[in-house]
Amino acid sequence: TAFVALFVSASVAYRGAVGPLVEAASVGVTEPVEAPAGAAIDAAEGGWRGLVARAAALIVAVATSLDWLGPAYLDPAWSAMVEKYGETLTSVVITFIWHEVLYFGCHLPWLIIDAVPWCRRYKLQPGVENDWATQWACTKHLLMSHFFFQLPMLLVFRVIAMEKMGMVVTGALPPLSEWLWQMPLFFVLEDFYFYWVHRWLHHPMLYPKVHKVHHRHKAPFGIAAEYAHPIETLVLGIGFFIGPLMFCRHLATLWVWVAVRLWETIEDHSGYDVPFNPTNLIPFWAGANHHDHHHRTFQGNYASVFILWDFVFGTDKTWRYPEAAAAARTSHRKGDRPHAPSKSPMAEEGEDDFVSQQEGDGGVAGAVLGWVLGKDESALRKRRAFR
Repeated sequence: TAFVALFVSASVAYRGAVGPLVEAASVGVTEPVEAPAGAAIDAAEGGWRGLVARAAALIVAVATSLDWLGPAYLDPAWSAMVEKYGETLTSVVITFIWHEVLYFGCHLPWLIIDAVPWCRRYKLQPGVENDWATQWACTKHLLMSHFFFQLPMLLVFRVIAMEKMGMVVTGALPPLSEWLWQMPLFFVLEDFYFYWVHRWLHHPMLYPKVHKVHHRHKAPFGIAAEYAHPIETLVLGIGFFIGPLMFCRHLATLWVWVAVRLWETIEDHSGYDVPFNPTNLIPFWAGANHHDHHHRTFQGNYASVFILWDFVFGTDKTWRYPEAAAAARTSHRKGDRPHAPSKSPMAEEGEDDFVSQQEGDGGVAGAVLGWVLGKDESALRKRRAFR
């Protein structure tokens, strides 16, 4: 809520208060331009609303001052590309190529790190090796998924965003200040959506049919990020487009979002938690350590970008308190919670802890989710039948 309030306030402050000043400066007006009477800065003199408005205005002002670093110098190249290939090819085919180059390009640094013996100390699961055969099999699956599922999704996005919602391909590129508030907002929106859909995909009725494909790599590596069942690709892909559909006015913004989102998800699945990673400086950033725990234990840590939602909804306890989780698993093995032998490749204790967490350890949110998903005796019988 705090993140959303901050960035929405930043948008309001920019359009209502800072925007006129920027526009005046852009046309060479030296006289100060008065902000509109209803501007966010003047709307609240005191209290938390005023504090948020002033903080947002400060962020936007700093971002605006950095616009000279922005993409204006790329306008000629962008215009030449659109003129050469046309709007349709640029928004679908060239954008798809942009995704492919970035996806495998973002994996390259982690591939190099994996090849440097000194960096092995930062590997999260040092006892597991992903050989070239495994990575090649993953790559073939990815290429099939990208061409036959993600490319059509991009075509549908073009129809909705450009023909129905007015997103443009031509014209000047957006200023840097616009991207500096949009990217964090896109992350917040997509991460909240991802948390709940991902948690839903771990329901025992859905996991073996859909999400189990992604969990074939218990010790993930970068390009395994998009290794998934087509249904999962479709459902989680919707979350990726929420922010762009709501706030994008130019295709270039989607390109920037693709770049930062791919770096984030490749990093999450890299299998390395290196201390010199710049993303460690981002508040509440989840990173590889957070998500690798999920792949290793098949439970908790359902968010992708931030640690916030797992903390709020009580699904990160085995990550934050590993000693207590280990003790609980030991008690399960001793017979405190007897169960039938498992035939699933899913970790036995991981599945048990996941279900117990959904049944009782998730607080109010866990209780609500349990009610929605039908955590009754029949659901538990289905779970045991699945196992």
